[in-house]
Amino acid sequence: MLSILRFSFHVRLHSLILWVSGVSGISSSLPSIPDVDQLPGSVLRVLGNNPSRMTLRGTNVYIVGSGSRRLLIDCSDGNEGFVKNLMEVCQRHGVDEISDLLVTDARTLGSRWWTAAIEAKVSSSESVEIPP
Repeated sequence: MLSILRFSFHVRLHSLILWVSGVSGISSSLPSIPDVDQLPGSVLRVLGNNPSRMTLRGTNVYIVGSGSRRLLIDCSDGNEGFVKNLMEVCQRHGVDEISDLLVTDARTLGSRWWTAAIEAKVSSSESVEIPP
């Protein structure tokens, strides 16, 4: 338990140092990047529409694979703008189903949306219901 508390304190201390040193304003000086980008291989990157000092322009969410079933890596925070954008990207690229979700950061576990997304098909005829 002590090591968890020590780790938590360490992370908060570093966050405070970054905030005090002005890193929080860095996102306004970063170059613009597209909301959706085709990366090498069968990877699409979708920005999470949640800019902050920790995510800079937004959480990077990846749709991996080819065909109608794909893997989703991370899922932002489930905000409506991101969900709408993700649905449009899936439709545009022929993704009918998100078969699996790989979560790399505990912050995305708070998303109300990710469990619904993993259970629902994301075709143009259906939409993901965002639970309350």
